[in-house]
Amino acid sequence: MSRLDDRRGGPHFTRTSKDQSVIGALTLVGVIALGFGILTERALGQSSLFVTSHLVIGGSCLIGAAVLALLRIGRSQQPALRAPLLRTLLGLILALAGAVGVYGAAAWLDIRFDWTFEGQFELAEATESILRALPEPLELSLYFDAGDPRIRNTRLLLEEMARQNDVTVRVREIDQHPSDEDRYGLGSSNSVVARLGEAWTLVDRPTEGALFSAISGLVRQDKKVVYITVGAGEGDLEKTDEGGYSGLFIALESEGYLPRPLPLALAAEIPPDAEALLTLAPRRRLPAMALTALQSYVEAGGRWVAFVEPEVDSGIESLLAHFGITPEPGFIIDPASGPIEGDPPGYNPVASAYSKHPVTRGLESNRMTFFRGARALSLHKAQPDDRLRSVVHTSGEAWIDPAPDRDNPSMDLPAPPSGVSGNYQTLVAVGEVKRKGPAARIVVFGDADIASNRSLTALYNLDLVMNAIHWATEQESAISIRPKAGGRQLVQFPVPLQSSLQAFYGVGLLVPECLLILGGLVWLRQREA
Repeated sequence: MSRLDDRRGGPHFTRTSKDQSVIGALTLVGVIALGFGILTERALGQSSLFVTSHLVIGGSCLIGAAVLALLRIGRSQQPALRAPLLRTLLGLILALAGAVGVYGAAAWLDIRFDWTFEGQFELAEATESILRALPEPLELSLYFDAGDPRIRNTRLLLEEMARQNDVTVRVREIDQHPSDEDRYGLGSSNSVVARLGEAWTLVDRPTEGALFSAISGLVRQDKKVVYITVGAGEGDLEKTDEGGYSGLFIALESEGYLPRPLPLALAAEIPPDAEALLTLAPRRRLPAMALTALQSYVEAGGRWVAFVEPEVDSGIESLLAHFGITPEPGFIIDPASGPIEGDPPGYNPVASAYSKHPVTRGLESNRMTFFRGARALSLHKAQPDDRLRSVVHTSGEAWIDPAPDRDNPSMDLPAPPSGVSGNYQTLVAVGEVKRKGPAARIVVFGDADIASNRSLTALYNLDLVMNAIHWATEQESAISIRPKAGGRQLVQFPVPLQSSLQAFYGVGLLVPECLLILGGLVWLRQREA
C-alpha cells in the first residue's frame, strides 16, 4: 500500500491515528492525575486515599502510554515515522532528567520553595523571633522508628528552624539510642527533644506551635508572676474540656509567665509581686473588700487584663467604668457574621477591623478574631490625661440587643430594636490611666470565651489575647504572630476546619480535575482533526 493510500484512510493510517489518540489521552490523564496527587500530598502534608489512587492511576496511564509508544515504534515500517516518535521519547527523557537536575541543584544550593497549602513550612513571626533571640545554641533531636512516614515533615520543619539560626538538628533512630529512650521518656516515634544548655523538654507531637511553646519555655526562664482570680465563678484554668481555660494557662507558662490563682473575694490586697492581674469573667458578685483591693492595685500603677461577659454584674464592670471603660448591657449582634455552631447569625462576631496599637500588631483585615456572645464596651475619659483606645471592632452594621433570643429556632438574623441602627461596636479596649502611682495599664475583652479552650486557638485569638497580656506587662518585644496549625498563611475560617480541608482535597477536587481532563481531550481531538 502506498503512502498516498495511507493518507486516504488505509488500514495502516487508521491504526496509527488510533494509537496516537490513545497515547495522547493516556499521557494527558496520567500527567493530570499525578499532578493532582502530588500537589494534594504536598498541601496536606500527608498521604490519603485520594492521593494514593491518583498516584496509581497517573503512573499506570503514563506507563501505558510509554508501552504503546514503544510498540508503535516497533510496528512502524517507515523510517519517516520513527524519527518523530524517537524525538518525542527523547524529549520526555530529557524533561525528566532536567527536573531531576533542577531538584538536585536546589537541594545542593539549599534553595527552598514552600508550595504547601497555607505555607506549612514557613516559620511564623513568633518562631523566627524566639530563634533569633536564643541566649545559647539550641539542639533539636528527632527520634523515630524505621518506616515512620511522619519524620520527613518534622525533619523539614526542624531544618527550617536551623537555617540561619544557632540551632543544631540531630535525627536519631530510637533503637540505636536506648539510653536516650530511658533518659527522656520517649513514648513514641516522631518525638523531638529540645535542649538549651542543661535544660531540655520533650515534644511528642512536634508541630511548629508545640515546638515554639517548648523553646519559649526554655528561653524564658525568668518568669513573671501573673495572678488569675478564682472563687467567684471565673473561668477554670485546670479544666481541659472546651469550656475550660487550661490552654491559656499553658500559653502563659510558655511565654514567660508564672500563673498563680488568687481568691480575690478573700483578698485584702493584690500581692506586691504581681506583674499583672487577670479576671476571667467572675459570675458572682465580689465583696466590697475585693473591689477596693482591685481599685487600689490599679491606682497604684497595676496591670489589669479583664474579661467580661454579657448579662453578668460581678462588680468589676462598675470598677472598669470608674476607669473609663464601660461594659454595656446586652449582646452584640453583628449581621456580617454568619451562623456558627448552632447559633443564629450575628451572635458570634468575627472581627477583622483593628485600630493601630501594639496589642493588634500584625493583625490585619485578613487576620480575623472570633468572639462567642460578646458585650460591647464604651469609652469615656474619667480624667483628661487618661488614654483610652478601642482596638478591636465589629463591622459597621452591628447593634446591641438588650435581650436577644439565642434559642431562636428559625436561625434567622434577629431584627434590631426599634430606633436602633447599626454602628461599629468595641470588642476590645485598652487604657492607660494615672492616679496615685505610675500609669496603670488596663485591657478589657467583651468576651471571655475568646480565651477558652474552645476558641483560644481559633483564627488569631491566641495572638490577640497573649499580645494584650504582653502589652499590659510592658513586654512589647514579645508581641508577635504565633504558629498556626495550617501554616503561616492561615486561610480564614470561623473555627478550625482541618477535616473540611481534607474533604475538599478529596472529592472537592474531582470536579475541576474532570473538567481539566475533558478540556484536554477535546483539545487533542481538535488538534488531530
